[in-house]
Amino acid sequence: MQLINLKTNILAKNFIYYEQIDSTQEEIWRLIKANNIKNGTLVMSELQTKGKGTHGRIWHTDEKNNIAFSFYLEMNCNIEKIEGLTLEMARNNNKYF
Repeated sequence: MQLINLKTNILAKNFIYYEQIDSTQEEIWRLIKANNIKNGTLVMSELQTKGKGTHGRIWHTDEKNNIAFSFYLEMNCNIEKIEGLTLEMARNNNKYF
């Protein structure tokens, strides 16, 4: 599946969709281990059965009105410098989306 009308250089240019998956984050790790992932990959699912959030926290979704996703980004930075990025994006989603 491909997303159309993207205005990004790499983010979500490679898009993988599942109706149901254990965890989008775990799927990214499986793809990394299989050496089968591209920078900017977006893995999305309607339902996660064993989702993980930031720092391994459990991320619950129910069977209606959910979108669970994870991005794979190759970054050359100190990971501590981007701590809290996902929370900031969630709080200010109109600025980013």
